[in-house]
Amino acid sequence: MKNKITKFGIFIFLIIATSLFFTPVTEKANAQWTPTSGVSGGFIWCITSSGSNLFAGTYGYGIFKSTDNGTSWNPCINGLKNTFIFSLTVSGPNIIAGTAFGIYYSSNGGNDWNVADTILTASKIVFALSNLGTTGTMFAGTSYHNATDPKTTFTSTNYGITWAATTTNPQVAGVNVGIYSFVEFGGNLFAGTSGASIFRTVNYGTNWVQMTGGTMGLTQNVFCMGAIGTTKIIAGTYQNGFFWSLDNGTTWNPQNTGLPASPNNTIYNITTIGSNIFVPSFGNVIYMATNATTLSWTATTSTGLFNKNIYSIYSVGSSLYAGSWGAGVFISNNNAASWTRSNNGLKDVVMGCLAVNGTTLFAGTIGNGVFFSTNNGDNWSQADNTGLGEPSILCIMPYSTNIFAGTNDGIYLSGNNGVTWTGSSTGIPASTQINSLISVGTNMFAGAQNNNVYKSTNNGAVWSSLGAPGSGPVTSFSSIGVNIFLGCIGGGVWYSLNGGSSWIHSLTGMTNLNVHSLNIMGTTNIFAGTERGVFLSTNTGANWNRISNRSNGMDSVLTVYSIVNDGTNVIAGTFNGVYLTSDMGATWQKKNQGVGADTAFTSLLIYNNTVFAGMWPMLPNNGLVSPLVWKRSIANISIGIKNISSSTPDNYSLMQNYPNPFNPTTTIKWSIKTGSFVTLKIYDAAGQEVGTYVNQKLDAGVYEANIDASNLSSGVYFYRLQAGNFTDTKKMMLIK
Repeated sequence: MKNKITKFGIFIFLIIATSLFFTPVTEKANAQWTPTSGVSGGFIWCITSSGSNLFAGTYGYGIFKSTDNGTSWNPCINGLKNTFIFSLTVSGPNIIAGTAFGIYYSSNGGNDWNVADTILTASKIVFALSNLGTTGTMFAGTSYHNATDPKTTFTSTNYGITWAATTTNPQVAGVNVGIYSFVEFGGNLFAGTSGASIFRTVNYGTNWVQMTGGTMGLTQNVFCMGAIGTTKIIAGTYQNGFFWSLDNGTTWNPQNTGLPASPNNTIYNITTIGSNIFVPSFGNVIYMATNATTLSWTATTSTGLFNKNIYSIYSVGSSLYAGSWGAGVFISNNNAASWTRSNNGLKDVVMGCLAVNGTTLFAGTIGNGVFFSTNNGDNWSQADNTGLGEPSILCIMPYSTNIFAGTNDGIYLSGNNGVTWTGSSTGIPASTQINSLISVGTNMFAGAQNNNVYKSTNNGAVWSSLGAPGSGPVTSFSSIGVNIFLGCIGGGVWYSLNGGSSWIHSLTGMTNLNVHSLNIMGTTNIFAGTERGVFLSTNTGANWNRISNRSNGMDSVLTVYSIVNDGTNVIAGTFNGVYLTSDMGATWQKKNQGVGADTAFTSLLIYNNTVFAGMWPMLPNNGLVSPLVWKRSIANISIGIKNISSSTPDNYSLMQNYPNPFNPTTTIKWSIKTGSFVTLKIYDAAGQEVGTYVNQKLDAGVYEANIDASNLSSGVYFYRLQAGNFTDTKKMMLIK
């Protein structure tokens, strides 16, 4: 996502804000979404080891543990209430985790986590952890979300269980500065700061002194620090590479021979194996220095490291572990010459798109490339990604004998169903983010983040710019015959009747111009997903009407990322779940059964009478980790809940289903006196739940639901309605 996140502070804000939206519920029933397996990846911020175990801290999924040297990973988050992990270390018998809201510790190998002293739990982002000197003494460096508690350095004398603020904090003009990194050297502690370079304390935080000597200056962001032997301290910075000190931190000077030039030499982490020093230069490769006398850096071959956006690097013995942006962990056992992926079990990556070519399904991820499935999405395997320069996949489109992928770094094509890829961006400026692709006749069109539309008339060999029809990034395409429609951020919908030579603004009635998705149903109906719900044009874009509002089941404040239809049902993926309408948007039903009340869905696909949904990863709940792609049959998801009377009933009631016996569909009717959260579940004769058919809040009224039991065998079943404190159960019989 290199074009979308350009400031470290913005990135931190986004991931913390994101954490407020996810509260998953995991259920096992037939009338709901079912998980698929195999899509994996992770945004790895930090790695550490304890004994024979490895621990990886992720953005939003907490901590994963490996007991087999990184071959596989499992979540270890019991008791971990905040799951954005920015620092990990070991202190005596404890594993210490710095999170977006304070510190946790585990005294049993990560199986259980406890909140450390509450002085650090409120509004503290713990970026740095370090041991120092006396046994059990630790330091924590933080930033903070607001000004209510501006302290930024803390200390513990009992292996991280309880904490206290240090006597003073690193300050500039009387204001405490945030801490990104620590290093212990010669019994002193050095702190790399947010915008104030380096401070040193020689008395456990009683006093901090800013290091002003040398050419580093006093305004660097210092993301990492390390020691080389007993004479050198090294510091990695934002966009200015490395600096080192040979005099116990008094003076700092650059050591960047061989590293990329600014601004492409941001250094997030450092590790050593013997006399070799390894650093990831973000967006490039792993660099190595073998001569600590001069620190001359050499780019390693880094074969297999297809995601080069590396935040963390860690060594155990002769093995290197690199934590990436989206692709999980990579392992090297030959000094970074070659790497193998190690993301089995990691599930902390955003889904970018879904597509189908013949009988092969494709899933594009943000940061971990392409996955494919040949068994209707039950299991996914990672494509080789050979030649795929940018692993963030925003759209996939089959065309002719090729598959095209739009990425954060242009267009790639595969002629062998996704096995290998080659660049296909001739005519498109370098590093252009491609958000959408469409083919119309013999022409291909690409919508870009730079507001432009590009056209190819020769199967993607060469592209030409058609300019910028709207005023913002082009997010989506659709077509009716030879007419092309595009949606963009800030510009609404545009259409072309002449192959993109000119564009007409389709604006009438569209009150929100931030369009994320377009979908055609029939020959005249166009659905547009915006940042304020769904709009519909029934006359090929001549005018638009909003068809989502709080009164008809879909709140108009929702952002709609994806829309699909099967000719009857229209399904919308939003930041607040999946919604379905079978009456052209007159009413909507939320269809999140099994995946959580407020799950964010980024992509939808209908194939083989099945809806596939890709999601933004949900925060873990009770130690569970959510799959990233789910599926649900059209027959299952289109079960209708109808409000057949909005008059307030005198009481609650559950009526007998009709017909009964039935095969395979039946209708269940009920009334609720006051607005309530309603569940309607079906159980077999042994009392085992076999389906959840209603799982949402309903207003007072009389309702009925059509139940499709084609996935059940003949027999006696019981259906149970619960609405607030009201519960009733009735018997029904399925005869096939």
